[in-house]
Order: sequence, then C-alpha cells, then structure tokens
Amino acid sequence: MPDESVGQRVAQFRRLRGRTQLQLAELAGVSLSLVRRVEQGQVPATPAFISAVARALKSSPAELQGQPFRGSTPQADRAHAAIGSLRAEVAMPPIPDDGIAARPAADLQARVAAASQLAHRVQLVRLGDDLPGLLADLRTAAAHADDRLAPQIQAMLAETWGNARMVARVLGYPDLAQSMAERYAQAAERSGDSYAIAIGNSLRAAELIQVDRGRAAAALLSVTRQATGEPAESGPPEAWAAWGWSHLQSALAAARGAGDADTADAHLAEAARATRHLPADADHYRMTVNRANVAIWSVGIAVELGNGAEAVRRAGTIREFASVTPNRVSHHYIDLARGHLYVGDRSAALASLITARKLAPQQTRYHPQVRETVRMLARLECRRTDSLAAFTSWLGI
Repeated sequence: MPDESVGQRVAQFRRLRGRTQLQLAELAGVSLSLVRRVEQGQVPATPAFISAVARALKSSPAELQGQPFRGSTPQADRAHAAIGSLRAEVAMPPIPDDGIAARPAADLQARVAAASQLAHRVQLVRLGDDLPGLLADLRTAAAHADDRLAPQIQAMLAETWGNARMVARVLGYPDLAQSMAERYAQAAERSGDSYAIAIGNSLRAAELIQVDRGRAAAALLSVTRQATGEPAESGPPEAWAAWGWSHLQSALAAARGAGDADTADAHLAEAARATRHLPADADHYRMTVNRANVAIWSVGIAVELGNGAEAVRRAGTIREFASVTPNRVSHHYIDLARGHLYVGDRSAALASLITARKLAPQQTRYHPQVRETVRMLARLECRRTDSLAAFTSWLGI
C-alpha cells in the first residue's frame, strides 16, 4: 500500500482484523468521530493516534504509515542500502572479525566523532557507508581491549549504536531501531558511565513511547532519575545533560501517552533548568540539551497535544538555532508545519516543510508526518499550486 494514506491503511487493517470503527475506537481509547475523520482523510493522524491504533490492531506504527518508504530507482533507494549490513551487525556476538586487526583507539575516536557529525546532519547515505565497518572495528577493538581501554571502546560503541539507531528510525525500520537502542544501553552499561547508562535507558523509553507504552516509559525514566539522583548545582555537565534528556523524554511520554499537558510542561521546565548548567553548544553523549533545543521540544510537545495555536506561539519565541544541530532544527519545522495546519494556515505549513527540506532533506523525505501533512494540504487546496505539486513530487507521492 505504498501510495495510501494512514487513514486508508487504518481502515484496511481494521477490516482485516474484523473490527468496526466503534470497536477500534474503544480498543484504542480514542473517539469514534476521530477514527471516522482519520479514515476519511478529513484530519491528519497524529503520532499518538497512530501508536494507539497500531497497538489495538496488533500492528505497528510503521505498518500503518507505510514505512519504509523505498525508492523506485537505485539512486532513490540508496539510503536503504546499508540496512542489511546493519542488521547483520546487530546479530553479531561480541567477538572480533577474523583477519581484522584492532584499530588504534585514537583513529576509532575520530571516526566515531565524524559519524556523529553526519548523524547531526542526517547524511544517511554516507552514514550507511561508514557505520557497518565502524561497528565491526569497534567490536574487534572491544574484544582485544585491556581493562584500561575497554570502557572507552564501549563508550564509542554506545555512541555509534545511537547513530545507527537514528538511521534505522528515520528510514522506517522500528524493529531494528529498537534492537539498536538496546545495543546502546548494553554498551553504556559496560562502559561503567552512570550518565551514559541513564541515556541508554532514555533511548529504551523513547522506543517504548513509539509503541504506545507511555506509562512504562514514564516509569523507566523515573526509576533512572532516582538511580542517578538529581545533579548537584555544581555537578558535572554530563550529569545535567542526562538529567535534562530524561525529562524531555518524560515530557513526550506524558503528552503522547496520556495527553497530560501539565505533566509534560513540568518536565519541560525541569529540562530547561538543566540547560542553565550547560554551555549553549552542549552536545554531551550527542544529545543536544541546551536552551534552544528545549524550546524546540516545547513546540513539538504542543503539537503532540493537538494545540496548534500554542505550538505556533512557542515557535515565535525562539530567537536563534545556531546552537542546535540541523536534524533537530529540521524536525522543529516538520512539527511546526503540523501546528500551522491545525490552525488553518496552509501556506505557512508548506513553507515550514520547505525549510525543513533545506536543512535536512533526507530526514524530511522519509519522515511519515511530512507525508501526512502534505496529503492533508493537497486535500484542502482549492486549486493546484506549483509549490505544493513540486514538493509532493519530490516526496514521491
């Protein structure tokens, strides 16, 4: 069903499961009118709706969104070329590759840092070329490392699994992303870094949120914060980064899982407090926890709650993006496009998507919410516009 909307897929999966619209609404905990309007293409499906309905239909959000979005030519499909090798690397036990000598730690560190910069820019093709070999070299180095070097290698492994997870998540392979989040957490535990372990649990929670397990995610995040403890005012920046990141994930769990705006805002406020102890360009554990990124998250949380007016208002208070990575700024404009759509400003919605494409074209092309927003814009347009037609064609819809 590559060219169908989420609503059309929901209707088809619902019929395959022998459910009526009313039964689906009751199972998913959403209103009957919302099920009807999504299936008829009258309103876009939100991530919360998709996750809840996928769980009710014993499906997955990726299935309902039609992911992965594959290209019809070798060039268009190039970003997916590394998925097979990455799957194989996930399956590998922690043993060295035959015939591969352990690389110097300094060389590995430079390659890991370069891969993280590619991830920040969502350069999926180049990342796909680099990650399988880098993971194999890190696995080999970990097998040969002595007690002094082992924690450093494991920390690099965690960071690289985090980058691989981003590739899998953006391209629409959630099962692979979940496995990679687990690999991150395992490497973080072996590194002995308590804050990296907290980040690993936050990634586990993020995967739970994706499959409508918001309560479990919230509980995991709470337990993690209890284990690390609240950082002291003069605590290390790594502690505040882990603390702030976990609160951002808790805000998402509250918004998507329970629609709880007050709890989400409380977590956002705690994340904002963490940024006061971090430099403006903080990038600890490659998790950008700074004032601008927390503001970006606040826009996304408002969109999750279906409050387009508040999302647009919050976006208007953000003065600069210089300290935020391109993938986060692009994601902001993807969220903002949905906010503009909610308040009926279709031209601003399309302009936001065009900005997102300029910042991170590969992320924008493969993001399922971009496709849903564009489909809704096309449905609402009274007459064809060249800019919307060009964007739709670029997406391959």
